[in-house]
Amino acid sequence: MFFANEQRENVRLENPGITFGQVGKMLGERWKALSEKQRIPYTDMAMKDKTRYEEQMANYAVCRTPHIFCCGLSLLLISF
Repeated sequence: MFFANEQRENVRLENPGITFGQVGKMLGERWKALSEKQRIPYTDMAMKDKTRYEEQMANYAVCRTPHIFCCGLSLLLISF
């Protein structure tokens, strides 16, 4: 994703009038042409972003669970 975001505009500028699908295909070809060493910065960014996402989702789930329980309990108590 990071590589594609970085290279997408270059592909469009080098190939005016190219379709969306063709852009994706060319990005894939460029990615495959990279050596393992050249891919390292992009895979590192992806791993860091995945970790960030997982932490945020864990915090989101923890924050929402008591809220749902409390709201449901409040509605139950109000109905009596």
